[in-house]
Amino acid sequence: MTLGLLGLAFGAIVLVVHPYELLFKIKVIFGDGGEIFELWRKPPVELYLKVYLFNVTNHEEYMAGKAKKLKFQEVGPYVY
Repeated sequence: MTLGLLGLAFGAIVLVVHPYELLFKIKVIFGDGGEIFELWRKPPVELYLKVYLFNVTNHEEYMAGKAKKLKFQEVGPYVY
């Protein structure tokens, strides 16, 4: 019975206080001095994006039916 009353009291408090909303206001707001702002300003790890592109080198032969497979040539990586 005590456990049920504690659960009921906890549920009532959660309904009134909205802990997820409080955590959202504290953690996620993007402003000076905020945790998310500092992570954006100085990321803890180096972030790079590598993009690989491919050129089709035998498209004319393939479209004419002379080649059964397309041949690709890798271009890149382009790092940003």
